[in-house]
Amino acid sequence: MRARIFGLLHNAYAHIFVCMNPMQHIRLHVLKISQAEMAEVTGRDQATVSRWERGALEPSRDDMDKIRAYARSKRVRWNDRLFFEIPSAPAEGRAA
Repeated sequence: MRARIFGLLHNAYAHIFVCMNPMQHIRLHVLKISQAEMAEVTGRDQATVSRWERGALEPSRDDMDKIRAYARSKRVRWNDRLFFEIPSAPAEGRAA
């Protein structure tokens, strides 16, 4: 995960805003599995999944096919846009 830190009053505190990669979003929020489980799904090792999430490496089309097939086998709602963008969270105070 990449973090951006912004100082507040008198630099006493800092807020950390986390920038989530689409692959990390898929794993954590869509499939709800660990890096080890994602590695098993794709036939890669956990280090490769970590590289995807850090943005150091992109998954291949074959990897994406395996992730898509896994999601569908688990009856997870799927859209291929998830590979390229993270859905925005609903604004606070609004009904979802």
